[in-house]
Amino acid sequence: MLILSLLYFAGLYMVDSEPPYIQLLAGLFIAVYMPILVYRNSIKTFRANKRLQEKINYQFDLQKFSIQGDSFNSEMYWAKTHNILELKHWILIYQDQAVANLVPMKSFIPDQRISFKKLIQEVSETYNIPRK
Repeated sequence: MLILSLLYFAGLYMVDSEPPYIQLLAGLFIAVYMPILVYRNSIKTFRANKRLQEKINYQFDLQKFSIQGDSFNSEMYWAKTHNILELKHWILIYQDQAVANLVPMKSFIPDQRISFKKLIQEVSETYNIPRK
C-alpha cells in the first residue's frame, strides 16, 4: 500500500483517478508506527518484569545445561534441544521453534569461548542438533 501510494504521488503508477490518501496513511502506519509500538512495548515489558532482569548463570556439560537465576533453577537436556543458532554476539539454544535460551558471547573469556564453541560442536554432532 505504501509503495503503490508513493508511486501514485510520484506519477509513475496510476491505478485510480483519486489519490490514495487512506492507503498511504495505512501503509505508513504499518511500516513506521507498528515497529515503534512493538519496540516500546518490549522495553516497557522488560522494565516491568523483574524476572527478565535477573542475572542468569549457565553451566554446560555434554548431557545437559543448567540455568540458574535468583528466582528459578532449571536443567535442559541436549537430547531435547530443537536447534542451536550461532550469531556474532550470541548463541541461541532453541527448546522449540519459538523459545530460546540466549547466551551472550561477551560473558566468556577468550579461552572459555573457544571451549564453549567446541562443546556446542560436539553436542550438536552427538545429539544430531541442527546448527545455523
